Amino acid sequence: MRRILCSLIIALVPLSAMAQPAIPNATAPIGAPNTALATPRPAAHPADAAAGTITRDAYVRRASDAAGKRFDAMDVTHKGTLSRAEIKAWRQAHRRNPTPAAQ
Repeated sequence: MRRILCSLIIALVPLSAMAQPAIPNATAPIGAPNTALATPRPAAHPADAAAGTITRDAYVRRASDAAGKRFDAMDVTHKGTLSRAEIKAWRQAHRRNPTPAAQ
């Protein structure tokens, strides 16, 4: 009985260690983007660009660049953070549907 119990424990110990998920990019600083799971995508074919299509990576890159430029324009104090006052001022200056002036 002891032999069976010991062999069962010995057999299950390695399985418990394998059940723990690996932590991807464990040495990266907190807040850094997790690139461990990212897979590179192929570049867009020139014919696709001519047809008006866009790859996911190109779309994300363009959106990220636009967001970065917008953030830099909003951050008038250049501290790297946006205050509520800066956000409010930006929204008031850049309304999408400005109300017409009263006649």
